[in-house]
Amino acid sequence: MIFPIPFSTQKTIPYITNLLQQGKFDPVIDRAYTLDVIAQAYTYVMTGQKTGNVIINLGE
Repeated sequence: MIFPIPFSTQKTIPYITNLLQQGKFDPVIDRAYTLDVIAQAYTYVMTGQKTGNVIINLGE
């Protein structure tokens, strides 16, 4: 899936939301970390081993 360069958040967010609702976009989540271990998440990303997105959970 290739997204356009987000010139406008007001246009990009609805575009991505629409793709999600239609089932045309399925993001790849590699790992999720909590904010208190963000350094560990950064270290993992910098290893070059990640195969998807790394999520930082702000609410946990």
